[in-house]
Amino acid sequence: MNIESLVWGYIPSFIALTCIIWSFLIFMNNRSHINIIFFVLIASINVFAIHSLAMIFFGAWPTYIPHILIGLTTAFFFIQKIVQRKMSNHERE
Repeated sequence: MNIESLVWGYIPSFIALTCIIWSFLIFMNNRSHINIIFFVLIASINVFAIHSLAMIFFGAWPTYIPHILIGLTTAFFFIQKIVQRKMSNHERE
C-alpha cells in the first residue's frame, strides 16, 4: 500500500462509508421526512463516489469529482445532524 492510494482512495472511502452509517443511525433514531431525504441523498451520492474511486484504481481516468462529492455529502451530513439536533430540542420544550 503506497501513500497515494491511502490518501486518494482509502481515506475518502472510509469518510464516505462513515457518513452513510451515521446518517442511517440518525434516520433510525428520528424517522422524519427530512432525515429520509438526507439519508437517501447521502447514501446515493456516496455510493456513486465510492464506485468512481474504485473505477479509478482499476484503470479509469482520474478525476476529482468523487472527492468533491464526498466533501459535499459530508457537509450534508453535518446539516442533517444540526437539523436533527434542533428538532429534538424543539420536541423537548
